[in-house]
Amino acid sequence: MRNSPMVAVAAGILMFIAGLVIGVWGFEQARSEQDRLAASARAEGTVTGHVSGHPQISFTLPDGDRVSFTARVGGDDYPVGKTVDVLYRLDRPSEAVIDRARARWARNALGGVGALLLMAFGAYLSWYARHYEFERRTP
Repeated sequence: MRNSPMVAVAAGILMFIAGLVIGVWGFEQARSEQDRLAASARAEGTVTGHVSGHPQISFTLPDGDRVSFTARVGGDDYPVGKTVDVLYRLDRPSEAVIDRARARWARNALGGVGALLLMAFGAYLSWYARHYEFERRTP
């Protein structure tokens, strides 16, 4: 029982199912994110300073009001005067965020590739263990 390939088959099936669940969850996260993005307004903002290492962004609403917010992201990527894309809800423009489209796409792509790799490895592990057992039993 210790060298039973059925344990490997079961592990492969479990890995495949885990990859499938992660893939479906990631797809749903991306879909809900797209819904939120569709409901958001966009503006062009300017970095006006830094507060505790986080950039302070200022942008203008269509009615001419000026809005400032402190972004959640930090680092040296946002020097004063840099232009950034901003996403905000029409009912709460002070809760705006920097639109980081590349990071969003990279996160979704890496999650999808990871899920596919886990599914492929699980399927291969199950196939190989089953094939090994078949070859071992055949004289």
